[in-house]
Amino acid sequence: MLGLVATWALDPLAPAFGTRFNSTWYDITGVVPVACMLFAFAAGVAASALTRRTIPAMATTLVVYAAARFPVHFFRSYFGPIAHRAVTYPLSALLKDPDGDNPLPTGLSPNDWIISTVRLDPAGQPIINSNRDILLRYCPDLPPRGEIGAGAVQACQARVNGLSMKDVSRYHPASQFWSMQLVETLLFVALAAVLAAAAILAVVRRRSI
Repeated sequence: MLGLVATWALDPLAPAFGTRFNSTWYDITGVVPVACMLFAFAAGVAASALTRRTIPAMATTLVVYAAARFPVHFFRSYFGPIAHRAVTYPLSALLKDPDGDNPLPTGLSPNDWIISTVRLDPAGQPIINSNRDILLRYCPDLPPRGEIGAGAVQACQARVNGLSMKDVSRYHPASQFWSMQLVETLLFVALAAVLAAAAILAVVRRRSI
């Protein structure tokens, strides 16, 4: 219930602080927290059954939990199919903010998880430069930073008219949130089942001895 309430409460804040996939929020929303708590409990039971000592069992539980949880943040993007979206813009759009690096709109929802966005120049080559560096390729006489007037903008626009660039985004749509939550939940439930089986086996063997 707490996970579902957290999902409902944090949704309105997504446009300002990040998507549902924000790693800080993701772990406390939906059904993943239930699986994480179940896994932690199973790790504690297994550690206590195997070590039979309180302090070592507590330390082992912490290490096992951290070793399983931290890598998930790096592999979570593979828990669902990655979608692709390409948006084409006129190169002259950069003249609206020639001295800045503000990203152009990708057309994606604020709740989508953008994995990466690559900008391609008119020749189809990746661009990693600032807006000014890109414009200088076509307008080498562009005035220094902070001195670009309307005349310089119009002159540069005449040179780049007809040229376009493309942003190619790799992302998870917001609609994949629950399916990715389910994958992660099943993963930790399965690990919890393995640990529980190990604990039961350890206790049974000890009693038989």
